[in-house]
Amino acid sequence: MASKFFSRAVSRVASIHRPSTTKCLFGVHVRFNSTTATVSEVASNVVTQAKTPRFLPDFSMANKVCLVTGGARGLGNEFCKAFVQSGCTDLAILDLKEDEAEAAAEELVKQSCRQFSFSSTSLYFQPFDLASLFDVPFSPVRIFFLSRRLESLDSNTEATDYRVMGIGCDVSSELSVQQAFRRVMDTYGRVDSVVASAGIVENYSAFDYPFDRIKRLYDINVHGAFFTAREAARNMIPQGGGSIVLVSSMSANIINIPQPQTPYNASKAGEFSQSLTDYLLFRIVFRLRGLSRMTPRRMRNHQEHCQAHGSFPGCGMAKKGVRVNCLSPGYMLTKLTRTILAHDTELKKTWESLTPMGRMGEPEDLSGAIVFLASDASRFMTGSEIRVDGGYCVI
Repeated sequence: MASKFFSRAVSRVASIHRPSTTKCLFGVHVRFNSTTATVSEVASNVVTQAKTPRFLPDFSMANKVCLVTGGARGLGNEFCKAFVQSGCTDLAILDLKEDEAEAAAEELVKQSCRQFSFSSTSLYFQPFDLASLFDVPFSPVRIFFLSRRLESLDSNTEATDYRVMGIGCDVSSELSVQQAFRRVMDTYGRVDSVVASAGIVENYSAFDYPFDRIKRLYDINVHGAFFTAREAARNMIPQGGGSIVLVSSMSANIINIPQPQTPYNASKAGEFSQSLTDYLLFRIVFRLRGLSRMTPRRMRNHQEHCQAHGSFPGCGMAKKGVRVNCLSPGYMLTKLTRTILAHDTELKKTWESLTPMGRMGEPEDLSGAIVFLASDASRFMTGSEIRVDGGYCVI
């Protein structure tokens, strides 16, 4: 009797722990014991899991209202794409001409609803608990993914899932900026992340720069950034905070070679001499974008002044949840830059030779940095600068 019971137990155990077999499911190798789930079912579920991106939730821009000035083209448009790819569905694109801003908004929604394919292959290992995943008696499983890097995820969104609007705005006009923010607040009810990206560059010798041109340069690059940041803060404080990103340039820290652009560099590092209502903006201007580097004594004197007038960070924007940081790109191959360099290959070689990484940056190289600064991933970061320049400023 005992021997019969023992033989049944052995038979039972043997039936449960059969030698594992390996099947290749669309490039995904799975070792399992059970045939309860069909191969096609396992393939479908495994591939779906393989295509699901995994990232730190703090980097998500979902449920955030974003605003980008100069967003119809160039780096500003790249920032808009990065936000949408990170989950943002409520976005305001500001640019000088409203029809161009609207066209950029429409194109961005179309791109976001398309389906994209994979590119470049790689092999990596990831353990999977298929038993809990498919509710079938799999043994411990190892899945080897012969994968391809995603250019973009297959989109399952529709145009109606997005609220992307284009707004005409002249950032050099305080009134125009105020009106643009009013339209954003009327539409979305809040604004969480603002990027001041609008700017121009002109190559004149400092001796030959026409006054009307240099005035326009500063009105856009300096005053425009200030008007944008100030309106953003005014709307963010009542809602509990937000993130402001000022797009500067590595040119704020170095002398560019060989092109003459001293006034542009000054505009990107220009000090705001106006009396600002918050010490944090004051610090951004003087430490990140200011030509004047304050001595410790002058800084202490200013802190005492701010405390006396109630505008020190203890009761200013930082304490109210509004963060202000700066992104400083290096030489980037935007569409405009490519056009210029197509007629001046020696200039491109010069820029690349002076960059330790030996190349110019692609606009997509800024995507990670802008999402980091605009998202909750940088929630304890303010008054800081991130340079993305291929190491140019290191030497």
